Amino acid sequence: MAWSNWPFKSEEAFWTWAMDSLAEVDDQDEDLLLRDVAGLGLLVAAADDADCPKSGYCRNVVEHHAVWLIAFGSTEDHNAVRATAARAADGVLPKTRRLAAYLQRLLEYREHPQGPVNRALAEQMAADLLSSPSALERLPHRSPSDWLQVQITSNGRHWHGAQPWVTGTHLYINRRTGAWRLQLSRALPVDELAKI
Repeated sequence: MAWSNWPFKSEEAFWTWAMDSLAEVDDQDEDLLLRDVAGLGLLVAAADDADCPKSGYCRNVVEHHAVWLIAFGSTEDHNAVRATAARAADGVLPKTRRLAAYLQRLLEYREHPQGPVNRALAEQMAADLLSSPSALERLPHRSPSDWLQVQITSNGRHWHGAQPWVTGTHLYINRRTGAWRLQLSRALPVDELAKI
């Protein structure tokens, strides 16, 4: 395994950290340091270990990193997500197998756009790409309409998804083809939507 920017020098060092609920990586942005394709397999292994005190945390890191890799990554990154989904599908814990299904949906959105896209599919895509299963588990009493806005754009050709309290992240889905784009920092003007 190539360790690139992964903060652990060995698999043993990772497991020492994962099995100690108080251990921290020496940086305040620990979750960002863990977002490295080199560690996806170990993060899934920890997520699938019922005795690991950081099981849920590791699963959450995989979910958030996978969205970034699918939205902005290379073919190699997509292949890493595919391998991670396969490993999660063999998991023991139901949450790990749900992680596999989530990763597979992300891959399907990117590799096989599903058009035309009705409101229900647009809402599912927005929930998957703007949040994560772990985040939704923390809000079991709320429906997606409580935290997610999905509307047709002014040109009538796209769905626009956004979270009302999160500024700067927008999802645009072509209603006819299912092609999509995550936009950070600002909403897209109508003339730029034609590129999706």
